[in-house]
Amino acid sequence: MPSGTEHVAYMKLGRELNSDIIYLKMLGHSTIVLNSAQAASDLFEKRSAKYSDRTNSPMVRDPTLLDWSGHPGLVGYNDLWRSHRRMLNNWLNARAATQFHESHERQARMLLRRLLDVSKRDDPFDETEGEFFLSMASAMFRLAYGYDVQGHDDPFFKGAKEAIEHLFSAHMYTNFLVNIFPALSYVPDWFPGTGWKRTARQWREQKEWILSSTFQWTRCQVAAGSAEPSIVSVLLDHELTSKWTQTDKEYRLKEIGMGLYSGGTETSANVLVKFVAAMVLNPEVQAKAQREIDDVLGPLKLPKVEDEERLSYVHNLILETLRWHPVVPTGEY
Repeated sequence: MPSGTEHVAYMKLGRELNSDIIYLKMLGHSTIVLNSAQAASDLFEKRSAKYSDRTNSPMVRDPTLLDWSGHPGLVGYNDLWRSHRRMLNNWLNARAATQFHESHERQARMLLRRLLDVSKRDDPFDETEGEFFLSMASAMFRLAYGYDVQGHDDPFFKGAKEAIEHLFSAHMYTNFLVNIFPALSYVPDWFPGTGWKRTARQWREQKEWILSSTFQWTRCQVAAGSAEPSIVSVLLDHELTSKWTQTDKEYRLKEIGMGLYSGGTETSANVLVKFVAAMVLNPEVQAKAQREIDDVLGPLKLPKVEDEERLSYVHNLILETLRWHPVVPTGEY
């Protein structure tokens, strides 16, 4: 079982075996790897009722360890998943998402000001990546909670980033032996070699803090009548959540809020990083894009979402960036 960039190792193994489907078994743990878009489509789309679902590693789902099986990105295709999907579709479908354009444009302007400062420093590229992440996180915090992130040292920003890093680490099967041998979760904490259980407990406490603190902040803002529009604030008193018990409502809204943050932050930031890399490697392409913006909008106006249809070269440049370096390991063609 490979560690690190697993998808690259699986891709190479598939080529060596000349197979789109690979079955691996190690110490009783079975893994099936689909190494082509066709195989994935045949099984997960055409036969989705039989094969398509999500799985959690023992480190993530065990209540005595990280205990995060309720994260929207990890919930299996069950009633809870359908509930999450139904709620979020009200705000994230193509038509409804237009209401967030103004907020995104405001974040873009703030990002540009910070990038001007970063460009004057000794190692601008690494800091640029951090600014992209902060900008995307700020947009998602605003969307989820109506909260304005106050910079890199903001406690909510730091807490959410740390919690999601822990989640990703716990979900990697090769990072913790309990993911291979689930029975290890029953080993007492005092037993030698169980430092990973203390790590899990610390991660769980940190996760519970960020879930609760962000949710409570929004609820207090609503109670005080000073809440900015956000998905969590609206769902606190919405017909979609009216039939839930108070306990269920708090649990689900906490997970939805953090799910929005984790689902829209790192992937979006990585797209911007890839775009900058593409422009650095292809300055002639950057010049063409800038020329189109100047010709269409003039030299003193920043592009807005509404200008996308008039900026065909820039639009296709973004699509090419997504094709050139996908932000998640969806395959190589």
